[in-house]
Amino acid sequence: MLDPDVAETGVAVARSEKTGYYYAVQMFGRRRSKAIEFKVENRSDAEVEYRMGDSAFRLPPRLIRTHQVCRPAAVAFQFPGAKEQTKTVQPRNGDRFTVRKERNHFLLQRE
Repeated sequence: MLDPDVAETGVAVARSEKTGYYYAVQMFGRRRSKAIEFKVENRSDAEVEYRMGDSAFRLPPRLIRTHQVCRPAAVAFQFPGAKEQTKTVQPRNGDRFTVRKERNHFLLQRE
């Protein structure tokens, strides 16, 4: 398999009783136990926005969100009031990303 995120495959074949045709399917994936789980914590006093793939998230101040994804995906943080201040990270299993605000600047830390 060429996709490094695929660890399992399943194959099935069935025959239609009506037509006699055979149908086959092959699925690729990975076990749930191989999922990547990471947390994003907002320790600032402002809402933080970030994107992961096609999904956008807003995290209010002083909250933590846990994500569980099947495959690695880049996470791009956009900090309030900073149009040009974007930080992109590649989460690993068990990561915790903490957003802090110091002197009107946002800091992103991987813990």
